[in-house]
Amino acid sequence: MHRLLSSYPTQEGWYYLFLLAFVFTGAILREINLMLLVGGLMVGPLAYNFFASWRQLRGITFRRLLPQGCFARQRQYIQLELTGKSPNLQGLQITEKLYHADNPGESFVIEATVPWNQSGIPAQASYSVLPLKRGIYRFHASRLKSARPFGLWQSQAKLLVDCEWLVWPRLAQVDWQKISILCGQAIHDHAEQGRSRLAMSGDFAGLRPWRLGDHRRLIHWRSTAKRGELLVKQFDEPAQETVAIGVDLWCEPSAEPESGLRIEQLLAMAGSLIWQQQRRGAQRLHLLIAGKSFQAWTGAAQRTTCERFLTELALAEAATSPGLAPGRISRPGSGTLLVLTGRDVRARRTAAGKATETAGERLLRFWESHWPQGRVVLVEVGDPRLTAAFQWIEEPTK
Repeated sequence: MHRLLSSYPTQEGWYYLFLLAFVFTGAILREINLMLLVGGLMVGPLAYNFFASWRQLRGITFRRLLPQGCFARQRQYIQLELTGKSPNLQGLQITEKLYHADNPGESFVIEATVPWNQSGIPAQASYSVLPLKRGIYRFHASRLKSARPFGLWQSQAKLLVDCEWLVWPRLAQVDWQKISILCGQAIHDHAEQGRSRLAMSGDFAGLRPWRLGDHRRLIHWRSTAKRGELLVKQFDEPAQETVAIGVDLWCEPSAEPESGLRIEQLLAMAGSLIWQQQRRGAQRLHLLIAGKSFQAWTGAAQRTTCERFLTELALAEAATSPGLAPGRISRPGSGTLLVLTGRDVRARRTAAGKATETAGERLLRFWESHWPQGRVVLVEVGDPRLTAAFQWIEEPTK
């Protein structure tokens, strides 16, 4: 669908019109018939340029070929296909405006030109764009300009082609050794705070002395009675243990810009972990999001599952209330649940003038209720141990 907006002379066309007016004025004032003939010949190219540019825009159909699987801060190439009543669309100029659905201030104005194309074959043009944020981008109505063949007169049309483009959070290379160390340190840290852990996955490896935080179900009572000290059972971790990813989306209203950046970084880290797990050959993928609502997904570690999880992360919305959204998991998994949060887990809540549990303890209790068969690791998004495990893949904005 298109409609003709305007038709007007180009800058060179105005110079041409001024020269044409000079020729006709001199011919009339001086009564020089030869100059009238020259002026008449000069009208021909101008009139032909007007009809040729108008004809090139008639009956144009327009199609965008958007790349699939797009990450933020990675340059993407968009291809355009155009067909029209004119057999030759060479030199057609296309101007597109792309803006973020949630932040219209973030927009791009892109210009492309149709190169030489063979008659009877759809004309093609392409341009590159660097999306900076995750989410949905929308295309504004495209403007087509034609000034062929002489560049003296330009016609402009507007194509109304509604289209949305989904961009995933930005991607990073993950150092899984640091993630494994971080999980172990985080478990130990929470154990020292008195949080109990129950790790009974894998094969039985032996006995070891009891440490603060070990669950009493792990105590081997017969050996404890013989040795006179508490001994607990120790299990080997599975070789390919799946790390479930939990995301705590909370945006503090009083510090919205800074909190929003933490949310974007948190989602990018979660998406990178999901993407890299699928590439490493994990058996299953788990994703839990606590934002405006609590949602959980699980599935085989296939590319389609990974893309579905990345889409959910791209569309996730943060909660503004300090409470946690209620919800439940139909089939909770086992193993390690790595929860990424932007909250200050050390902040304490006071009631009646007395300090109560910390934000980390509340979060831990919430996530443990949703992941009862495994262990929960809570990590702040700004933790240097966490940020050191990510090497961001992105291109400069300029």
